[in-house]
Amino acid sequence: MKKDSSELVVVAGEASGDALGAEVLDELRIACFGLGGPRLVRAGMNAVADVMPAAAMGVPAVVAAAPRLASAVLALSSAVRRRRPSAALLVGFSEVNARLARWLKGRGTRVLWYAPPQVWAWRPRRAERIAAECDALAVLLPFEAECWVRAGAAVEYVGHPAGLHAAAPGAPRRELVLLPGSRAHEVRAHLGPMLGAAEHLSRAGYVSRLVVAEALDPRTASWASERARRAGVRVTGTGPGALAFAAAAVVASGTATLECAAAGVPPVIVYRTDRVTFALARRLVRVEHVGLPNLVLGRRAFPELLQGEVTAARVARSLCDVLATHAAHRAGCDEVRAALAAPLDARRPAERVAALLRPWLA
Repeated sequence: MKKDSSELVVVAGEASGDALGAEVLDELRIACFGLGGPRLVRAGMNAVADVMPAAAMGVPAVVAAAPRLASAVLALSSAVRRRRPSAALLVGFSEVNARLARWLKGRGTRVLWYAPPQVWAWRPRRAERIAAECDALAVLLPFEAECWVRAGAAVEYVGHPAGLHAAAPGAPRRELVLLPGSRAHEVRAHLGPMLGAAEHLSRAGYVSRLVVAEALDPRTASWASERARRAGVRVTGTGPGALAFAAAAVVASGTATLECAAAGVPPVIVYRTDRVTFALARRLVRVEHVGLPNLVLGRRAFPELLQGEVTAARVARSLCDVLATHAAHRAGCDEVRAALAAPLDARRPAERVAALLRPWLA
C-alpha cells in the first residue's frame, strides 16, 4: 500500500474560515490542497474546486447551492484518494466538514477541526460523535472547551484572532460602517435597511461606508456597491483600516460582530433569513443571544435585531442609542477584547493551531 504523504488537506467554505485557515497556512508554510477561498489560495493552498460561491445559510440557499457543493466535494475526495494526505485542517463549514471528518479519519488521515460546530448553541447531541471522529479540536471562544471536554474530545482553547486587534483611538468619530454579510442572500436581505438607517444618521452629520466582503460573488458585490453609491454611501473592501474611523457599525450576525467589538467599534447586530430557516432555528437554538459579543459577555451588551425588526427605522434607532451611550458601549468592547485574548501565553491562535498540526506532518 502506498504510504500516506506528509501533505495537508484544508477545507473551509465560508469567509471567516477562509481567513482563519489562511493564517494557519502562513505559519506552516507547507504544500497543501483542498477547498477554500481567495485568502487560502494566496497562503499557498492548491484549490481543487471553487467552493466559496456554494457557501450558504438557510434552507432555500442550501438547496440552491447543493449541486455546486456536491461537485466540489467530489473533486476533493478524488484528490484525497490520489494524494493520501497525512493530516486534515477543517475550518468551520459544519455540515460539510462533519461528513468529511468521518471519511478522512476512516482513511487514516488525522483530523483537526478548527472552529468546530457550536454545539453549545444548537444540536448538542452531535458533540460525542464529532469528538470521536476528530483527533483534536481547536476552539475560539473561552466557554466552548468545557462542553467538548464533556463529550470526550481532545480540545484546546486557542483564543480568537479578534482578540489581537488593537482598539481604535477613542477620539470623536463621525463614520458608520455597514457590514451586511459575506453571502449573497445576507447582503440582499440586509443592505436596504442598512442604507435607510445610514440616510437617517446622515442628517445628524454621520457619514457611512459599506464594506464589501472579499468572498462575496462579483455580481452581488457590484449590485451592492452600485446601490450604496446611489445612496451616497462610500464603498471599500475589507482590510486592517476598515474600522479605523468608525463610531459604530451595523453588522450581520457572525464573526464580523466580534471583530467590530474587539476593535472598539460597538456593533448593532442584525439578521434576516427566510421564514422556514428562522422557524427551525427558533426550535433548535438554545442560547439567549444571537450576537457573538453578547454570548461572550453573557449579557445583551449590544443591540440585536432579528427578522421583522430589521427595518431602516429600527436600525437607525439602535444606532442612535449606541451613539448616545458611546462610552458605555466602548467599555463593553474592551470587555470583549479582553475575553478573546489568547490564553496562557503570547502565541497567536494561528500559531497554536499550527503547533497542533506539525507533529502529524513530520
